[in-house]
Amino acid sequence: MRVLVTRPAPACARTAARLAERGHHPILLPLTEARHDAAAVEAALSQPFRALALTSGEAVAALSILPDAASAIGARPVFCVGAATARAARTLGLSQVITGPGDGEGLAHEILARETLARSSIAARQAEGAPSLLYLAGRPRAPAFEAALAEAGLAVVTVEAYAMQACPIDAGRLRAALVGQAPQAALFYSREAPLRLAALAAEQALVPAFCRILCMSPRVADAVPAAWGPVLVPPSPDEDTLLALLA
Repeated sequence: MRVLVTRPAPACARTAARLAERGHHPILLPLTEARHDAAAVEAALSQPFRALALTSGEAVAALSILPDAASAIGARPVFCVGAATARAARTLGLSQVITGPGDGEGLAHEILARETLARSSIAARQAEGAPSLLYLAGRPRAPAFEAALAEAGLAVVTVEAYAMQACPIDAGRLRAALVGQAPQAALFYSREAPLRLAALAAEQALVPAFCRILCMSPRVADAVPAAWGPVLVPPSPDEDTLLALLA
């Protein structure tokens, strides 16, 4: 099956390799790219914090720019949104990695379930001079993770470690991907990807059409125009279950 891959580099290459192993033909069209803010991450790690939260592999990539990130984090707990982010964190040398269920709200509940973080009030943590949690976030991002923690009264410092920006894609490249190679399926991992593709397609008076559209979550699926084709969402938000929908 010809599958359109819209993830930013280098994640798109990893997904393409997994598709090829399964006998599919990947069509690479990264729609966004990450701009990492190493200075913001370095400054954040130099301040007191009790645990770290990562809701994206791009946050790990931002950490990897710093040569001493692992030593700066030390033995503090590192809460990762899902298995892929956790694997990347361990590869970086982080030791106390805790794997969440795959989405931001679920990770928040995992953090709140840890008594050492959840039982203390914001005032108590501030008195100690160390907020409970340092969150290395991206822009844009879904609000569920921070909202759940705020509702529970957990002290969080949010630092934007990266920002996703639109990749320049000319009309020829867009038509080659959508018309010339005629993908039968499309993969969307973030809400920004279908929104970006819709804007590009409208500029060229194109209406993408796929036999199936695979979206990592319902929030991503909500951004896909109905005219593009049937949308499928995996039962859990991870790439293994997403790619299984191509079978």
